[in-house]
Amino acid sequence: MRKPHRVLLLPRPSGGIQPAYLTFAGLYLIGVIAGHLIGNSVTDLQHQELLAYLRSYAQSAASTHHPSPVQVLFSYYRGPLALFLAGFAICGVWLIPLLVLGQGFSLAFSVNCFAVSLGRSGVMLAIAAFGVRCLFVIPCSLYLATKSWPSANHLRLGDRTKGKGKVSDSGIFPMIVCGIVLLIGCIIEISLVPRYFYPFLSKILS
Repeated sequence: MRKPHRVLLLPRPSGGIQPAYLTFAGLYLIGVIAGHLIGNSVTDLQHQELLAYLRSYAQSAASTHHPSPVQVLFSYYRGPLALFLAGFAICGVWLIPLLVLGQGFSLAFSVNCFAVSLGRSGVMLAIAAFGVRCLFVIPCSLYLATKSWPSANHLRLGDRTKGKGKVSDSGIFPMIVCGIVLLIGCIIEISLVPRYFYPFLSKILS
């Protein structure tokens, strides 16, 4: 009987998740490099528009003095949750790598825009804005991508009939653990951002 043709886009984790994790970390790095290169191509007019937007944001932030918990939760969970849910779909084989690339691109592009518009202060501002979030979101995203991709690949290969395509293989448990970790990150950001980020932002843009 002829075996189905199997083309794997990413290495299967055998005896551990390290090879696949490093592969997704490499994809994330490619996204970061692409975001940095494209961020450098932003025109002076767009930089001025970004600076005007940041000033408007600073004024709004100064009036509220605290971030919206809903916005913080959304910014923390949207990426990891999308990666987890992609493990339920055949298209997750291609969608998961694209999501990882997109996350790296988005982060680098945002940081680069801050840096180009505000100079060294913009780099410090980006660290204050994204530093805590990155410490929690990036590891969780890469880990969930590593656990979800084999499940999506099993579905693509038709292994559902053999019981190998279930998301339980990659694990709902990692999403629960990452969800708790991300929640801790949200609490830390909500506690720290009003104390350090908003005053720093107002000082730079004043």
